[in-house]
Amino acid sequence: MTTPQIRIVLADDHQLIRESWRMLLENNPRFKVVADCANGHDAIRSISEHNPDILLVDINMQPINGFEVVRHVVEHNPAVRIIGMSVNNQPKYATRMVELGARGF
Repeated sequence: MTTPQIRIVLADDHQLIRESWRMLLENNPRFKVVADCANGHDAIRSISEHNPDILLVDINMQPINGFEVVRHVVEHNPAVRIIGMSVNNQPKYATRMVELGARGF
């Protein structure tokens, strides 16, 4: 019996970051990136469309930032597990993401 793939949506406004995450994740056959999104609008749409298991989301995106994406996903797609990511290492960002419903940062 094969283990089902873990379906992932990536959301980051930097293409190189998304490409790097995709390459790293898809080296493991258990992971499948079903969408990569350059902004919060696309992330919300892709989550509704693909119903992923996991969302990896950057904080600093425009016009909808990662915090707003997390709020929306927790309310409308609560089964999706969310992991925040950012190059910013301020603890308040991690704390806020977890307060909003992310599982990690």
